[in-house]
Amino acid sequence: MTPSQTHDKTMNYLYTQCETTACRSIAPMMDTPAIKIHWDAKIRTPNEYKVFMSASKTSTVAYNSTFTETFFNSPVMVQSYLIAIAVGDLEQKPLGTSSGGIPIGVITEPGMIAKSEAEFKNLAVWFNAVAVYFPSTPYPWP
Repeated sequence: MTPSQTHDKTMNYLYTQCETTACRSIAPMMDTPAIKIHWDAKIRTPNEYKVFMSASKTSTVAYNSTFTETFFNSPVMVQSYLIAIAVGDLEQKPLGTSSGGIPIGVITEPGMIAKSEAEFKNLAVWFNAVAVYFPSTPYPWP
């Protein structure tokens, strides 16, 4: 769909499921777990939707009065099946920070924030346990 076309404002959200070799359906690439890559992405969405990706958000700019472009960078080399995109009426809720300074949070539909927060309330504890178990392997994402 091009920006000049109308878009369906009834969409709740869109997400990708690239496991195990389905990432080739969203981008031309060697889609095998044996190959690791890093990437940059530009995602153009209607203004009323938020976009998240399994990468670092580098900037968000207005494309025009209807669309926003969000730019991402993946500095960590991973298998293509770990590329994930979520777009829609989504909210992000911070849940704290791990002892290593890693921000912890959830991203979900607005009506699921409280349930997600309750489900993942101990996520910082899990991150801390992993850091103790693997002390020489720092968390790689900025």
